[in-house]
Amino acid sequence: MFNFLKYFLIVLTLVLQSCGSSGGGSGSGLTQPTNLNAVAGDKLVNLSWNKVSGVDSYNVYHSTSNITSLSGLSKINTNTLAKTILNLTNNTKYYFVVTAVKGDTEGAPSAVVDATPIVVLHKPLITNLPAKHLILNSSITAFAFNNTGGTATSCNVLSSLPNGLSVTLANGSCQISGTPTTLQNTTTYTITATNAAGDDTATISISVDLDTPKNLIATEDNASVGLTWDAVSGATGYQVYYAKQSFDGISNDNLSSHASSNGGSLLQNITDNNKTVTNLTNNTRYYFVVTAVKGDTEGAPSAVVDATPIVVLHKPLIANLPAKHLILNSSITAFAFNNTGGTATSCNALSSLPNGLSVTLANGSCQISGTPTTLQNTTTYTITAVNAIGNDTATISISVDLDTPKNLTATEGNASVGLTWDAVSGATGYQVYYAKQSFDGISNDNLSSHASSNGGSLLQNITDNNKTVTNLTNNTRYYFVVTAVKGDTEGAPSAVVDATPIVVLHKPLIANLPAKHLILNSSITAFAFNNTGGTATSCNVFGSLPNGLSVTLANGSCQISGTPTTLRNTTTYTIAAVNAIGDDTATISISVDLDMPKNLIATKGNISVNLTWDAVSGAIGYQVYYAKQSFSGISDNLSNYASLNGGSLLQNITDNNKTIANLTNGTKYYFVVTATKNTFESSGSDEVTATPQIPIKMLNDTGITLGGDYPSSNNSTCTGVEISAQDCSHGRDARAAAGTLTKVGGGKAGFDFTKLGSTGNVLAIQNVTWAAGGAGTESAGTKWSCVKDNYTGLVWEVKTDDGSKDDDTTDNTHTNIHHKGNHYRWGGKTASGRNHADKRGTYYNDWTGLVDGTNTENLCGGNNWRVPTLEELHSIADLSTVKPAIDTHYFPNFLSTATYYFWSTSPIVNNPGYAWRLDHDGSDDDGGRDRNNYVRLVRSE
Repeated sequence: MFNFLKYFLIVLTLVLQSCGSSGGGSGSGLTQPTNLNAVAGDKLVNLSWNKVSGVDSYNVYHSTSNITSLSGLSKINTNTLAKTILNLTNNTKYYFVVTAVKGDTEGAPSAVVDATPIVVLHKPLITNLPAKHLILNSSITAFAFNNTGGTATSCNVLSSLPNGLSVTLANGSCQISGTPTTLQNTTTYTITATNAAGDDTATISISVDLDTPKNLIATEDNASVGLTWDAVSGATGYQVYYAKQSFDGISNDNLSSHASSNGGSLLQNITDNNKTVTNLTNNTRYYFVVTAVKGDTEGAPSAVVDATPIVVLHKPLIANLPAKHLILNSSITAFAFNNTGGTATSCNALSSLPNGLSVTLANGSCQISGTPTTLQNTTTYTITAVNAIGNDTATISISVDLDTPKNLTATEGNASVGLTWDAVSGATGYQVYYAKQSFDGISNDNLSSHASSNGGSLLQNITDNNKTVTNLTNNTRYYFVVTAVKGDTEGAPSAVVDATPIVVLHKPLIANLPAKHLILNSSITAFAFNNTGGTATSCNVFGSLPNGLSVTLANGSCQISGTPTTLRNTTTYTIAAVNAIGDDTATISISVDLDMPKNLIATKGNISVNLTWDAVSGAIGYQVYYAKQSFSGISDNLSNYASLNGGSLLQNITDNNKTIANLTNGTKYYFVVTATKNTFESSGSDEVTATPQIPIKMLNDTGITLGGDYPSSNNSTCTGVEISAQDCSHGRDARAAAGTLTKVGGGKAGFDFTKLGSTGNVLAIQNVTWAAGGAGTESAGTKWSCVKDNYTGLVWEVKTDDGSKDDDTTDNTHTNIHHKGNHYRWGGKTASGRNHADKRGTYYNDWTGLVDGTNTENLCGGNNWRVPTLEELHSIADLSTVKPAIDTHYFPNFLSTATYYFWSTSPIVNNPGYAWRLDHDGSDDDGGRDRNNYVRLVRSE
């Protein structure tokens, strides 16, 4: 293959030789340098060439582009046969030529060579570190391994370093840092520094020891020396060595033998960072060192300190004592003043202590002892402790009071309570306080007022240690306290006792209870038999109560409680109440029936009515009664249903819903449902009504009354391009604009709305706006509860703005249910598919409280309120406006939110986690059932 580069270089050389350069040329007679060689390095290139005979020096030229002329190139002169070109850019190709120079003459250039500087990677070369002796729990200054090789990219250690230490990469080498947290004998570790070119190892020996105790201080005392030092982190104890010769130069291993052989010793098992060394010889110098220990490990010794025990006499230093409340004529345990100074040799009180008490010298300090024999209000006394050096004083406050009466006992009698208590030494009398509320927490000063304001009193001038309190009310609990008195002094009250006066025990006298009609599986509120006789101690029943019920003793009489779990026709039971005197019986008649179906809802259809109701616990079926007149006249005897106009009965219904077909449109029907199980039938549900009718077109028109003028914009009227094909030219909106649409009520474009009051009454004033904050009234037309769509026949709930929203619609407590701010997760009552056995996805119960509450209040005269379908929500959407796309004159109280989704009753068929909802910009989409959206209820008349 043709070597183009070689050919190019030969040609270039010939050209340069023929053209010459500054200071020389082909006629200079100087030979061009040969064998120019370029070796790339890190930001440099090393050049070398053959010697040209007879020259003075050489010029070196280089460029980042191929050299065709020497003009303008950088030139370096050298008198050697090699040159290193520095400060080049790595990874950039450079071109080089060399010329020979003699005097002012420069010869022809050499052949051109090139080279590209690069970073040359070497493996790391790290050196061993000297041994490191570390201190437990002391952070170290990181020590790095010197790296004279290539930059390391990672580091590791061949065995685990002491806990708390780690090897890391730093500045292209390895370092060890951290805080050692475990003791460690000297161990050698191998550290490896690595990069792409290879690795290198180095070693370091590490030991982790306990620190030496710092700041050891010795304080001289009488035949003793007190030592203190700084606590050592991690140490579990300390050892003190002392001797009469210094420990300087003594190794750790010889500390103990040095101490024992020089009049000292080793003190072990010291847990605090202080120790008083006793039994020393005064006026003899002792030397001390301390070591820290943990387990079997002992640290290095502290610095040596010395001290000479001496006899030091100080004046006493006594501390105040807390107040003492003494009991008259009761011997006290002596209380001593703590003396931290010199030994006292005498004590005195600056004023007379209460009779019977005295201050005496004891154990080098002062103490007070004796038996106080006179009452004394709180008085502060000053005590002086004295020795040859000086004196010191301290204070104590002392009061002497009457003792509290002990062992107060209350014995119940007929309208009376007898009290006894232990006599109080020194007392001349007693006072009894009693009340119907406990005296716990009542201060001395308030005992009398507490008694008088709680059905009791104060009894005074009692000289004996007993009292019978009379004229009390039987079967009422009373509380009693007693105080001792002497002159004007009253002691603290006794412990509180209570007693309930009673009459002589009689047998129980219980009265019959009226018949009870219970509901199967519904917990009952216990019903008790009134007992006007003696307290019953046991109860029983003659014959078994219905399963789930039991008779028990409660408040001295008998009661029946529980949850009946079997149906039972009316049965009379005899209950016996018993005590030690005798017994008495009473009767009660009990039936257990199925609950009546609740929340019956009737939805009209075309010659049909669909009924739904809450399932009844324990029922196995249902019966539907319906007629063309109300059941109110025979509600207690539904078996006479045939006597009503069109009266009929449907039986053997197993689900809690039923569609009744073949009815007459335009005829009002009345419906009642009962639950059944075998031969039992519940009472009838609340009556509901519905009038079947041919379905009315559900969707209103769009509300759009303007035309588009493509491609410009929308017009303000029904004009524009191909206007006859546009929405505004057709339907109810077009007829309303033309004045040919007859309406029952009002509303924009083709909508026909009527405002209704809370009972379903048509408001007399329809054209007034809503008064905010609940300030409006129906009579003024500024408040309404519902809106009837006169075209679709649907009646819609109106949201309110007074009061606060229900902050938690997920619980079973529902407040302000119509508030505009209430939002719900999807799936409550009337949600499509909710009652199906094979329903898919989660049905949350949040809006059930809204549905039940609205039906219970019979809002606008209806109790068949439900969540609307998606199509029904679309029927009130006004697409001529946005956010909200609805007539706010009839549907006020929208929140200012970016989106305002209202749930429909419709789930998403192919995604059980979603359901349909309508945004009041007029669009619908699928939303996760766990999202919080709004609900507006609807009903059909």
